[in-house]
Amino acid sequence: MIGAARMTKRVAALSLRAWAGWAGQAALMTALTGSRMSCSVPPFAVACFAAGRGCGWPPLPMLLGCALHGLLSGQTVQAAAALLGCAVALALNAVARGLIKKEAPGQRDALIALGAGVGALLPGFALAGGIPYNYVTALLAAAVSALLAPALTDALSLSPERRRLLPEERLSCALLAEMTLIGLCSMPRAGGWIAEAAAVFATLVMASRGPAMGALGGIACGAALALGTGVAPAGSALGLAGLVAGCARHLPRPAAALALALGNGLALTSGIGFTLGGVGLGPLLAGAALYCVLPKKRLRRIGRLLEDARPHCDPARLAMRLRRETGERLSRLSAAFQAMAQGCAGEEEQPDEAALVARMRSALCEGCAGYGRCWQGDHPEAGRLLCRLLSEALNRGEAPPLSERPPELARHCRRSAQIDRRFQPLLAELAAESRLRRRRSDLKGVVSRQLTGAAAELAALAGQLKKPASMNEDMARVAAAALDKAGLHAVQVSACEENGLEICAALKNGLWDGGKTRRAAAVLEEELGVRLVCRARSAGKSWEAVFRQAPSLCVRSGVSVSAAKEGGPCGDAARVLSLPDGRLAAVLSDGMGRGESAAGESRKTVDWLCAFLAAGLGSAASLEAVNALLQARRGDELFATVDLCVIDLTGGETCLTKLGACPSLLITKGRAERLAGGRLPIGILESVEPDEQRLCVRAGDTLIMYSDGVADELFDGQSEWLRETALSLAALDPEALARRLRQAAEAHHGRKDDMSVVVIRVEKR
Repeated sequence: MIGAARMTKRVAALSLRAWAGWAGQAALMTALTGSRMSCSVPPFAVACFAAGRGCGWPPLPMLLGCALHGLLSGQTVQAAAALLGCAVALALNAVARGLIKKEAPGQRDALIALGAGVGALLPGFALAGGIPYNYVTALLAAAVSALLAPALTDALSLSPERRRLLPEERLSCALLAEMTLIGLCSMPRAGGWIAEAAAVFATLVMASRGPAMGALGGIACGAALALGTGVAPAGSALGLAGLVAGCARHLPRPAAALALALGNGLALTSGIGFTLGGVGLGPLLAGAALYCVLPKKRLRRIGRLLEDARPHCDPARLAMRLRRETGERLSRLSAAFQAMAQGCAGEEEQPDEAALVARMRSALCEGCAGYGRCWQGDHPEAGRLLCRLLSEALNRGEAPPLSERPPELARHCRRSAQIDRRFQPLLAELAAESRLRRRRSDLKGVVSRQLTGAAAELAALAGQLKKPASMNEDMARVAAAALDKAGLHAVQVSACEENGLEICAALKNGLWDGGKTRRAAAVLEEELGVRLVCRARSAGKSWEAVFRQAPSLCVRSGVSVSAAKEGGPCGDAARVLSLPDGRLAAVLSDGMGRGESAAGESRKTVDWLCAFLAAGLGSAASLEAVNALLQARRGDELFATVDLCVIDLTGGETCLTKLGACPSLLITKGRAERLAGGRLPIGILESVEPDEQRLCVRAGDTLIMYSDGVADELFDGQSEWLRETALSLAALDPEALARRLRQAAEAHHGRKDDMSVVVIRVEKR
């Protein structure tokens, strides 16, 4: 019962609001029909009708308004001309909607202008009576109507809930107000009186924003009165009166009304341009009384509509947002450091020299009759010899040649000729351990360089926090009005231009509405002329909507992977990810061999590489770090190829890096270009020198990366069939293209190895 009652009240409120809107539309058309040119054609009414239909206004209330003017004023010819012009505009609008299924940008304004122009032209020619002057006047009326109609759409599409207006919307409202005043002046009986009272009220409202605004409002309203009545002095007096009233804006409202009356009295007594005249006493009192009794809340709201919005930007909130973004970047760096820590875990074991000497002594001297004589002090050269051999093996990785041994060794040691044979296995083991320790020492150098790069990144972030943010207040005001137009009410709006345009809006009600936010992004794009992407994030108990300047390009990708053995593990790993700085990375790795070991090697390579790229490192630095991690793994002789593509979506700059990977194909302008493959796979040498190719991709280009299971360059003709197949299937979407290429490879030479295909298609956002 309670729910039904509430629903009934809501329906009644909606019906009442709809009736009030229709009554306002009819009243507006009644006033505008009174403004005409010499051939009885009302161009303002036709322009308003065409603009209203373009904004979705129902035609019936507007047509009734035109007819009502004829009943009230007795000017049936003028009302008939207005009805005929509106009917022509309505017919053109219906025909255009039937012919055009999807309007292009700017097409709506052209259709509105066409309907308004033709709607004013045909009645003008019909009423010209064969007089050339009337034909010229009809042409002028049609031109005025066609020019005014598109400019009125912003004012006619406003909702009552709006709190801020864009600059073009304020101009549209001012134009509509001027036209309405001109039309009211032409109304019979009390039309001129109402027009003067409305002009006084509007001048006082404008004067509440300052002397300059008061003078501007008075001049504009006075010009409308002069055009509507043909009496210039009354209109000129309002400019002086508005200037005087603006000087008293800080006093109570009756004082401002009195100041305007004094300015008007000065024009009546002293005259302007040697001509006496001003606003009548009755309209002056009526307009001033309305201004004085209007609630302050309503007056402040009207005042906010008249001037640029000044959204409050809280420095504390801005600092909090910057700290939060810095924390996110630090978290990504922390993840990269964690990956390095896992690869470098474990302490280095230092060799026990006494134990090594004991092993060497046992290998050489066991069973020798002179053992006691050599190791009980008679010949200390034996101990020194073993220490020297040990030192050479550890430092040089091999035993010193026999020619470098002391000559007395042969005299004192019975087994000097057996030293190489007896020590060879031990010295080889020691040399391998020494090389491994040096390799790990090199790894520490790599880690140090990565940490140095991270420190530089943190220093850059700290510098950004220290310097003042580059805020654009003018753009923030436009953004605040655009968000209000979309129905997204924000408490604070800031516009930052440090790293591309970013607009941050704190929502008033603390609730997230995805539909309104998408509409707000569309309005912002139209007003600011840039493409934007929007995301929401929680800020305590409220929400923030962040609009960032979008890159000019976007990417669609497709990945298709299959193992050499049906149902078995795949030694290939592929991933396409968006990096936080606006770039896109595609990684393809082929672990050498097959089975679970190769699959684990390729997955680990891709995971580590993606972690370093997401942390902000470049391609070369990321590959160096991953190579060092693979080198540090004990007991593993596996390695992996790397095919890395990084695309900057802002301008299309692309870096293609390969280590042991197959060539890639770039399909551009109807042809397939071959991008050469790389050198040795990653994880073999202590340092990597990848093949880097830099190119620029454009919208419509398609990049294809694949593993050697699809096309192996070691065999002649393997790349030719792939190039021809890719060109023939280039029209498919990336996911289907990747799948079809892998299936074509299976049909061409069978499934002998793991197969992977990555397709990246660049498109205009």
